[in-house]
Amino acid sequence: MEAGARCRHLFELEAFIKALTLETNALNADSCAESLPRQFVEWASVGLRDPHIIFDEAEGLTLSVGEPLILAIVEVLVLGRCGAPAEEVYRGVRLCDLVTPLQSETGDHDWEVESSGGATALL
Repeated sequence: MEAGARCRHLFELEAFIKALTLETNALNADSCAESLPRQFVEWASVGLRDPHIIFDEAEGLTLSVGEPLILAIVEVLVLGRCGAPAEEVYRGVRLCDLVTPLQSETGDHDWEVESSGGATALL
């Protein structure tokens, strides 16, 4: 069985993406530095070609990340590439153009990648 089919078999991907989206968008003034929303904002500065796309278009200070972007990010982190169709857009930008590889071409960020037992973590 291919890896993608095996993952779909083992996990309820849709529920995971919904939960991850809700948790990511839960940023508030009381969020600690180690919280998922704050860590996501940090990651977006190096992991997205347009890191400002994660904020609400009207307010600009509130996180407003949609499920399509979260799915594309998970695909890149787990599979190494965005699986969205080339024509799929997110807020006017091709979805796969938003998400960058784990290591930038210039290597100018301080994220480390750690693999253990087939899992990848950003440190």
